[in-house]
Amino acid sequence: MNAKGWIIFSIIIVALLGGLIWLQNSKKEAVTTTIGEHTAGNQSAKVTLEEYGDYQCPGCGQVEPTIAKLRKDFGDKVQFIFRNFPLASYHPNARAAAAAAEAAGLQGKFWEMHDALYGNQSAWQDLRGTKRDSYFENQAQALGLNLDQFKSDIKSDNVIGKINSDVKKGKDQGVDATPNFYLNGRKLSNDDWNNEANLRSAIQKAVDEASK
Repeated sequence: MNAKGWIIFSIIIVALLGGLIWLQNSKKEAVTTTIGEHTAGNQSAKVTLEEYGDYQCPGCGQVEPTIAKLRKDFGDKVQFIFRNFPLASYHPNARAAAAAAEAAGLQGKFWEMHDALYGNQSAWQDLRGTKRDSYFENQAQALGLNLDQFKSDIKSDNVIGKINSDVKKGKDQGVDATPNFYLNGRKLSNDDWNNEANLRSAIQKAVDEASK
């Protein structure tokens, strides 16, 4: 085979390998899930606050106490939705933490694990490998979960599919960082959500407008 032939052969091989990699990634992203939205408050409310969060993100951790307070204060006037958007290139434990929350959700304890992960972010964010896994398993036991089921679910296609589905929804809405908030579909600015008074005011305004 002459030099030109080798070049053509190499191009074909590279194209085939690229196609296989693309196909693998496409299948991974296309994994389906039976896990629904994680909501708090009133699912029939006319006001919805959507959050895209990363459990290892410092900004998400800082704003979480405010969101928890607002969930309580607005009660059935607002529907709160949390979706996963782990930024694994920046936060290596974010996707594993999201899987832990989703696995807990399959036993009816999503919000409890959600709150525990954010509330103790500094305790697990730098753990690696088995130490990280053991931490999440200990947290699952503390919440009274069936540990065998939790360990199985955390690696399941169902949980992987839910995280991938959330990420896709976020990308479709233009999310590229965390946290990101949408109030009745309108993306909130950093000034809107990074200040409790501003966020409370924005939600209250939406509630007032919805009640007219």
